[in-house]
Amino acid sequence: MRKLHVISTGRQTPGQVAHIVRAIAPYVDVFHLREKHLAARDLYTLGQTLLLEADLPPYKLAINDRLDVAIALGAGTVHLAGHSLPPDIARRVAPDMRIGVSVHSLEEAQTAQAAGADYLLFGHVFPSGSKVGLAPRGIEALRTVADACTIPVLALGGITPAVLPDVIESGAMGAAVLSAVMDATQPAEITRQLYTILRQGVNDYDNI
Repeated sequence: MRKLHVISTGRQTPGQVAHIVRAIAPYVDVFHLREKHLAARDLYTLGQTLLLEADLPPYKLAINDRLDVAIALGAGTVHLAGHSLPPDIARRVAPDMRIGVSVHSLEEAQTAQAAGADYLLFGHVFPSGSKVGLAPRGIEALRTVADACTIPVLALGGITPAVLPDVIESGAMGAAVLSAVMDATQPAEITRQLYTILRQGVNDYDNI
């Protein structure tokens, strides 16, 4: 089944992040803590807050880049970037943890898959406010990556309810969203809309 990932932006306070997560938790398959400015101790503390006070179960929590913090929290997922540990190394350290990787090309996608990634975030697919001045890679590039990979590929960048039908038609197994949810005046409502649209299709994957 297609999955919805929501990613923190680094622009909200820890209290605001917890408030949003509490509201959207029923409609999110995975929530990513991507707070590059936080030290490990502070990231761990925020992760604990989400688990203990925001009704987010551990299997829905992803920690971006920091495998050590993900292990300490018992998070279900660690999500890696190009500068992070390679997925095969992360797998040695945390063999039971779900491992995702951000990719931007077919070559990167195939490399990450060969190294043992469980799923990929590919982007940015559509014009995005967080990527001003950078041309989107487009739906055909997403389709190419999704067709070439045997692990789930999720679309990232400029995701809104209006573009989700194109994402689904491309063969992607879901989508990841940042500002459309985290900066929304009604984050629970927009998350519910995205989740519902993605769930309308039938897929073979249940393990993202």
